[in-house]
Amino acid sequence: YLPMVEDYMLMVLDDHHLFVNCRATVCSRGIWGLQIMPDAWLTVAEKSWKATGLTLAMVADLVDRQSSSLAATTFCDKVEKELANLGFMNEAVFCRNMRQWHSSSDEPGISAAARHQMRLPLRNQLLSLVNFAEFPPPSSHIKGVPVVMFEGILTGIDRRAQLYALAKGSTYNSRSL
Repeated sequence: YLPMVEDYMLMVLDDHHLFVNCRATVCSRGIWGLQIMPDAWLTVAEKSWKATGLTLAMVADLVDRQSSSLAATTFCDKVEKELANLGFMNEAVFCRNMRQWHSSSDEPGISAAARHQMRLPLRNQLLSLVNFAEFPPPSSHIKGVPVVMFEGILTGIDRRAQLYALAKGSTYNSRSL
């Protein structure tokens, strides 16, 4: 298929790669701009691995870095609740936002409006890191977030919202992107 001159071509990065890369980031370095520390996930893995399924190998050793299922465990609701119970509130909020963002593109049967609402908290959390008046702009990281991951998530969220206006019938398969 060759696009026509009047066709739009919107680029997005693969959510799977952004999701698994985020797992590696929070478990290895954290995100200092959001006060998200890797010790939070390490503590959950040490203290609550039976209840959450999050193991030391998943957090400290980052086994199978490209596994969506391990990333899903890292950001699951059980881990979120345990992070909150242990007093890691920033990490718990980020965990929920990351899970909802990923679910918005991965889970079937969610309305378009609900998908959009699921993406906004992570978008807002990431945008809180940026001062658009700052010069020179950040290069490789934005307050602890790799710039490719930062821009990839934000661009994906915005493109998915724009697609509803551009798609025939104002709908599209969210997993097809």
